[in-house]
Amino acid sequence: MRAINFTIKNQYLTAEIDTKGGLLRSLKNQAGVECIWQRDPNFWEENDVNIFPYIARLTNETFVYQNKDYHLPIHGFLWTSELEVVTQTDECLILSLKSTQETKKQFPFDFELKIYRRLVGESLETTYEVNNLSQETMYFGIGGHPAFNVPLQPGLTFEDYYVQFEQSTIPEKVAMTVDGFVEEGDELFQELDHQHKLVLHHQLFDQDAVVLKNAGNKVQLKTDKDSVGLEIEFGDFDYLGLWHMPKLKAPYLCVEPWSSLPSRKNIIENIAEQENLISLPTNSSYQSTWKIKLL
Repeated sequence: MRAINFTIKNQYLTAEIDTKGGLLRSLKNQAGVECIWQRDPNFWEENDVNIFPYIARLTNETFVYQNKDYHLPIHGFLWTSELEVVTQTDECLILSLKSTQETKKQFPFDFELKIYRRLVGESLETTYEVNNLSQETMYFGIGGHPAFNVPLQPGLTFEDYYVQFEQSTIPEKVAMTVDGFVEEGDELFQELDHQHKLVLHHQLFDQDAVVLKNAGNKVQLKTDKDSVGLEIEFGDFDYLGLWHMPKLKAPYLCVEPWSSLPSRKNIIENIAEQENLISLPTNSSYQSTWKIKLL
């Protein structure tokens, strides 16, 4: 069975990263508390996705570029690709994916993508670097999809936890169909209480992911019954997804920094015209960073 994992560590944290997709398989503090969901096919057989070159779903798994159809599965191909190791130190791992003739059948651009996983104090920083090696502007989406254990400690429940938003934010909920496509009708996110807390309950995800914009720079996953919590900083990203498998009492929460949005329902998107995608000129580089901090 294939298993190619690398470990990075410092005095606070130990992280395990898979060369398949650059996926985060484990993140523990010095006390051994595991914050990453450890996979169970009864709830979700994965625990992380690095998303590229398109976030979530395309209508009929299809987009158009220069009058030609291309086909991508949900969240693209990065997370199922084997990455090359560029650099490994005690506290940092850099992985790379380069375009090939096979990737160009799905996404018609020449590129190099690097994923940096770095431990900095009590935080794990993830940086995506995309280099456009094509002779034209490249259009894409990129993001993260880590699944965190909820509860983080034994003896607690999913409902004991909440997501704390910054007090200055006024998040809006992106209107989505029940099968995960964008539709018209964004509205203020009504689930926050007067302290800007989203108290977790499984029914939140019965209609699939909750996708937010104007959600600030960071959120915290906390409980008032224990001191162990998480902070996810995502200021380089315009959207935040919250998810677990719909209609299950799944013991995890995905907190997902997204650069862009899925397709509109029943519309085959022309990626050169989709306004929320990143437009990267030829011979240019894009970088974005998000962070997990253990509290």
